[in-house]
Amino acid sequence: MSDPNQPPPNPNAYSGYPPAGAPGGFAPVPGQAPYPSPGGFAPPMPGYPPQPGAPGAYYPQTTNYAPAGYPGYGPPPTMPGYAQPPQGPPQAAYPGYAPGYPYQQPGYNPVYAQPPPQGAYQAYAPSPGAPPPGSPMPGTSTPYAPPTGAPPHTPAQPGASVPASSIPSAPAAGIRPPEPPTVMYRDITIHNPRFAGGLNVWGYERDQIKHDIGEIIKHSGSEKKLIEILTRLGPLKMEVLAQEFHSHNPKGETLYKLVERKTTRYVEAGLLGLVLGPLKYDAERVRDAIVGAGTKDYILDELILDLTPSDVGLLAYVYEQKYGHTLLKAVQGDLSGNVQKLYTKALDPDREYLPRVPLNEKDAQVMATLVADDVKRLRRDGVERVGTNEDTFYTILTGRHHQHLIQVAQQYQLGDKHKKPLSHALQSEFSGHDQRALLYIARGAEVNPRYPDLDPRMVRDANLLEDTMAGMGTKDSMLVMRILRAHWARWRMDQIAAAYLRIHEKTLTRRVQGETSGAFEDLLIALIKGPATY
Repeated sequence: MSDPNQPPPNPNAYSGYPPAGAPGGFAPVPGQAPYPSPGGFAPPMPGYPPQPGAPGAYYPQTTNYAPAGYPGYGPPPTMPGYAQPPQGPPQAAYPGYAPGYPYQQPGYNPVYAQPPPQGAYQAYAPSPGAPPPGSPMPGTSTPYAPPTGAPPHTPAQPGASVPASSIPSAPAAGIRPPEPPTVMYRDITIHNPRFAGGLNVWGYERDQIKHDIGEIIKHSGSEKKLIEILTRLGPLKMEVLAQEFHSHNPKGETLYKLVERKTTRYVEAGLLGLVLGPLKYDAERVRDAIVGAGTKDYILDELILDLTPSDVGLLAYVYEQKYGHTLLKAVQGDLSGNVQKLYTKALDPDREYLPRVPLNEKDAQVMATLVADDVKRLRRDGVERVGTNEDTFYTILTGRHHQHLIQVAQQYQLGDKHKKPLSHALQSEFSGHDQRALLYIARGAEVNPRYPDLDPRMVRDANLLEDTMAGMGTKDSMLVMRILRAHWARWRMDQIAAAYLRIHEKTLTRRVQGETSGAFEDLLIALIKGPATY
């Protein structure tokens, strides 16, 4: 791994659905509050949308900006500077799909507690370093005042007309809206590298940053202590800490270089991944998968094929900034044949990604019709003809939201004369890497009939974790990658661990403890259990 000195810019945000997965009917991860029982709805957290089927449920946001406008959470007593997220993401219903389907998809997990400043673009999260309007500045009792020279706010009087000049206008054609300070990548809130206002996190003050840096330097000779300190920081705080580290280190050494020098093997790989953060880590893993002799196609599949167009745009921009050439050309140059065509579609940040969020009942019916149409096309261009129209499969499997693909997979199997799943058709119609890549997508959409309440992605990912530990020897590098990437989204890690418990009848932590030891075991257990939200 190379030491990233400055964060690269970030692309436009694209429309994307909220994270997938809904807990229900399974044992919670040890130390976590119980999940609601199947068929019931837990009372919504203050300020959150109702769960699916509950009165007042509404559609999720459609941008990949970090959600804004949620009520504040106080910091827990043992972790200064952390905002307290709810236990799992809120949930939202998707009307218009086949009724009676047990699995439901949650909505966004809000990150920034403050409402956006008055007049701010509502899809943007407020700056992590800015106090909420009307609140005191840190360390003072004086309310936060507008900048000097700003006109005072005058409330509109009843019946008064609003001057045309005060109504925000849409940006002119070709002009991009201002960059928000944070964006969503793989349902994880990260700093927007293109944002010119610098890095900061509300509540993570300079004194705390200096204290954390001092602790890291003081205990740099102990892998166990470094694990304890670094795994408690989420990606937002980690990026701030990494940026400030060298200026508070008497040797001028970066955090990346210190970790690289003081740790070894898989502990080094995991801690360096934490320092990089979700986006830069994925860029490096993609690079590792395509350089050298042979392509590590199974790694490429996991890194890319679950990404939304907005995620692809972010990853492609950072990759080009770091390596000087486009992500698409790099991957195309390492693949050939049909799988190259599949990845060309998957790596298009402007690809059609349906269904768009329904705005009314008519739109919802259109979305339901799209499910039936997709199933018909997959049959017509697959098992019902001689030869396969691969493009149809590539377009649908890379161009649909996760929740939509779940419905497509369900209806495909229900409509099959022998009740064969979509994955069975893929196995008969495709081969090689092409087949493995499509099966990776399909298995994240096919609900396991033994666990109908679990998100199929979580079931798939739990089984992939087991694969890294099964048989003779543990695939340590894959174990680090899979646990680390899940760790950054706390709700995802918890659901994978819960799915693992249901399927394999033992906790994920116990399984990992049986396969690893020493500091490496400490790292993995901390990643599975630890808080990674901010």
